[in-house]
Amino acid sequence: MKLFGLLVCVMAVLALIMGGASAEPKGIGKVIKKGGKIIKAGIGAIGAIGTGHEVYEHIKNRG
Repeated sequence: MKLFGLLVCVMAVLALIMGGASAEPKGIGKVIKKGGKIIKAGIGAIGAIGTGHEVYEHIKNRG
């Protein structure tokens, strides 16, 4: 467990060092929009699945 903690700390330090060297990406707004659309579609699918399950349970427990 201690080895894992040490590895995480080393990786965090490396990420901080590498993050300072990279330039600001262009077009980040497009990426955020695309991610929002994907999340919205996923939430819509979860809602549809939940509604289908409720209908199924209602029909199953009717008789």
